[in-house]
Amino acid sequence: MSPDAQARTQLLAEIDDLGLDVDVLVLCAGFGMVGPFLAQPFEQVTAMVRTNVEALMALTHAFATPMAARRAGAVLIVSSMAGNQPMPHFGAYAATKAAVTSFAESLHCELRASGPPAIATARRCSTIASSAASSPIPMAMARITNSV
Repeated sequence: MSPDAQARTQLLAEIDDLGLDVDVLVLCAGFGMVGPFLAQPFEQVTAMVRTNVEALMALTHAFATPMAARRAGAVLIVSSMAGNQPMPHFGAYAATKAAVTSFAESLHCELRASGPPAIATARRCSTIASSAASSPIPMAMARITNSV
């Protein structure tokens, strides 16, 4: 098990030991690298993919599963506009953000019928803002009403 996976497992165990239910999960950690892809150390590229995609999916699965069972909670997955187009010299980062956006929008569609969690991405900010006015959930957590 990687050190990152061990840290996630430890985090989940500590939350469980405290008897807590996570009601709101905000996933916004990540990093990028600038420069030609072939000039970037592949170990750093791998670390970026593991941070931006693997960790996000692992934490979403761990926390959204009980939220869906409770039919309560919210998940905010923050992506980036960089995931919406090719970006030379920033391509690996943009690819991770395209994966994050696709994952968040797909998960939103899967969970829409069962109620919370609410899923959103950075590229849906206008949708979030327009649906927040009628929602008791803060603007950043508002459910996306016009799905993909």
